[in-house]
Amino acid sequence: DPDAGTSATDTADTTADTATDTTADTATDTTADTATDTTADTATGTETGSGTTGTSTVVAFRRSAPVGGPPAPVPGTGRRDVEVRVGGRDGAPVDGVAVAVLDGAGREIGAGTTDARGVVTVQVPGAGQYVVVSSARDYQPGVATCAVADDPARVSLTVSRSAAVHGVVRTASGSAMAGVAVTLEQDGETVGRADTGTDGGFRIADLGAGHYLLAAGTGAGAASQPLHVTAEADVEQDLRIAR
Repeated sequence: DPDAGTSATDTADTTADTATDTTADTATDTTADTATDTTADTATGTETGSGTTGTSTVVAFRRSAPVGGPPAPVPGTGRRDVEVRVGGRDGAPVDGVAVAVLDGAGREIGAGTTDARGVVTVQVPGAGQYVVVSSARDYQPGVATCAVADDPARVSLTVSRSAAVHGVVRTASGSAMAGVAVTLEQDGETVGRADTGTDGGFRIADLGAGHYLLAAGTGAGAASQPLHVTAEADVEQDLRIAR
């Protein structure tokens, strides 16, 4: 029947078009949304320390849920393993890294900690598109997308050690100043702060690479210094306050 043949052909074309469009749209949307949201907002928490070099507080970010994305798990699919391998910039495995797998709604559906080989296996409830995030003390957060199909999935994350800024706040005559508030800003937002210790020293850690503004004191006697911090660097920068 010519009409029946035409109808079947049209239906096949429509199905192919729909599958192509849906695959392209969901892949694009998920990659863009999860990469943007998770990279900007990954870790939570605050760290404090004390000593002669002063106290410091790290201002961390809160992870937000990815927006949109294909359903995960895909209905009708069974549990699958996701092997996550975490390494440093030098390629060496990093153990003790907390790894979490998020579904398309940003819910954590599996988690674990890397072993001495830098490997952890996390089980997910089925096939689909997931986001893998990592966090570890003294390291910057890691993030990657993961498409789980019929075979076990493997994901590699490269993480960088956190950078730091340290130095001494002094008067114009060179005397160390204790109890001075030191802040580190990026794009107009405070990302770290510390109070100088008895020796005028300060240290602000848990930083990513980027451009910052280091400032100390308030009012007319305040001092500031733009900084470029590279990955894994420990930058020394003293400040002098006109007093």
